[in-house]
Amino acid sequence: MGRSRKHELDGEQVERLLAGAADASRPAEPLGEVVRVLRDAGLEPPSEAVAARHLAAIHAEVRRPSRPSTAAAPHRTPVRALIPRRLTAGVAGLTSVVALAFAGALPGVVQAAASDVLDVVGL
Repeated sequence: MGRSRKHELDGEQVERLLAGAADASRPAEPLGEVVRVLRDAGLEPPSEAVAARHLAAIHAEVRRPSRPSTAAAPHRTPVRALIPRRLTAGVAGLTSVVALAFAGALPGVVQAAASDVLDVVGL
């Protein structure tokens, strides 16, 4: 088994490969023939027998009665279950703001207002 060679392709070479205009004599473009064969195979229409078989399968699938869904119904979280989450988020947010104010890391006007509030609270 031979060693594979790694070739770096630039954008221009990729465009030529995909357009089917690759030059097989260039070192990085022997892939052009493979791309051309694959592209041509995909462009060829199916035979009448294959097309008829596909259409029959599509028709049979459409006519088959639908099966009940096995997916579970969407679950809604009750509002009462959300209260502790919201409360926790609020306390965490408030704690973060107070910590930033205590450290003096808030923007000027906000820091002044927070400082006044913290003075009233006694911190």
